[in-house]
Amino acid sequence: IDSYLERSFANYLKTNDPAVYCIDRIKALDYARQHNNMELLTKTLTQNAFCYEDASNFHIGIALLDEALDIVDKSEQLNANRKAMIYNATGSLYRNIGMHQQAYEQFEKAYQIWQTIDDKQDMFNMLHNMFSQSVKLGNWQQAQANVDQQFQLAHDAPQFKDLYFFANLNAGRLGLRTYDFQQAIFHLNKAIALKHTTQEHYFVSSSYLFLSLIHI
Repeated sequence: IDSYLERSFANYLKTNDPAVYCIDRIKALDYARQHNNMELLTKTLTQNAFCYEDASNFHIGIALLDEALDIVDKSEQLNANRKAMIYNATGSLYRNIGMHQQAYEQFEKAYQIWQTIDDKQDMFNMLHNMFSQSVKLGNWQQAQANVDQQFQLAHDAPQFKDLYFFANLNAGRLGLRTYDFQQAIFHLNKAIALKHTTQEHYFVSSSYLFLSLIHI
């Protein structure tokens, strides 16, 4: 089961095509249902949910996540981390079909769980997702609160070197969307100065893109 899931993840990184990487996830789920391993079953259910991201099959992914959540709620062995990952996956499905308020609420649930176990890196990841949904909703006050929390986490967790990069990137994005161009230029220049701290080249490129849009 783990081998199928790991190969699926490798194919996801290579292709980003569900038609390719979901073949192994479906096989893994078939095997997982034959074994009495709740940890592995919830993990496999959660990963399979990402195979149903379109409006036409979204309900299948949500049903898989509901099943996983039910298992976690009934089990004394499964930890909070597993439940948070289910909420994160649920938020991702809602986000993909444009249901941004529902997505925000699911990401916030995941954030609150990771907060209880002081998992600062996953807390930051959820704040990043929550910020993006706030922007989609045009809720600028909420978006600013999300950015403020990101800067606080970056201060509290200096061991995670790229948190200040992402906090500045998102502050710049907020400035762009609210027409506060001086704020946006300031924070995006700071993000670019910190580009060496992250492996996320997509977001480094995004920093340059947003900065060029502001100058235009």
